[in-house]
Amino acid sequence: MKRAFALIITIIACVAAFLTIRGVMPFMPVFGTSMEPVLHAGNMIVVKSMLPEEVKEGDIIVYNVPPAIQDYYNYPPVVAHRVIEVRDTDYGIAWRTAGDNAGEDPFTVRANDLRGTVNYQIPYLGFPLLFLQSKQGMIFIVSALLLFAFYLYAGDLGRGGQKVHRGVFAPMIEESQRSS
Repeated sequence: MKRAFALIITIIACVAAFLTIRGVMPFMPVFGTSMEPVLHAGNMIVVKSMLPEEVKEGDIIVYNVPPAIQDYYNYPPVVAHRVIEVRDTDYGIAWRTAGDNAGEDPFTVRANDLRGTVNYQIPYLGFPLLFLQSKQGMIFIVSALLLFAFYLYAGDLGRGGQKVHRGVFAPMIEESQRSS
């Protein structure tokens, strides 16, 4: 039972690490240098929920990028950029954003895409999560989980192999013992 629990906890941790990049968790690693020198690539940022009405110019907001904009402008699913203008539109509040180390974003951020503002950052903690998001990281996760499961259940697999071995070769062993 302890082995299954350890395996489940490990799988949950891997899924949580995977979801940080997708913006599902209240924290995420910084990918890229568009917000240098304020936010450094590889740091972990903690996102604080905020109402759209509370966001003001100068705040660094974290927002979801709609799939059509991701494809057209080659943007990641979640971005953290500084608000340079607050707009009141017919559809509600919207923001113009820009990276401190990059130009202005070519689209307006809608209020329903807001995830929150950057509360604080933890240096270097995002690097492992960024690695796990890469193709090599995914191969590593799958390999490590398989090896961990094999390690946890190696004794059971060995006993099962012995039972199969005895079941398959039992008639030959009995015949050998009778003839001796």
